[in-house]
Amino acid sequence: MPLTFADPADWEKIEADDVLEMGNLRETLKSGSRVKVVNLTRNETYTTQHAMSDRQVEMVLAGGMVNVVRGRRGYASAREEVHQ
Repeated sequence: MPLTFADPADWEKIEADDVLEMGNLRETLKSGSRVKVVNLTRNETYTTQHAMSDRQVEMVLAGGMVNVVRGRRGYASAREEVHQ
């Protein structure tokens, strides 16, 4: 997930073994560009943001471009085309 820290200094606070969590990511991406990242190891929260377009967000939420196409055309018709 391409994210940028709102405060660049937050990047320096994270160590290689820290455990990070982005809760309720699906709803967060649908609602805007800000994403809260919680560092469970240090008990800190960072504000980040993404610069993805609506189409890119749709692809991430669907699990990739193939799933977007399947959702738009229907799985059955996409499967038939592959096997023809």
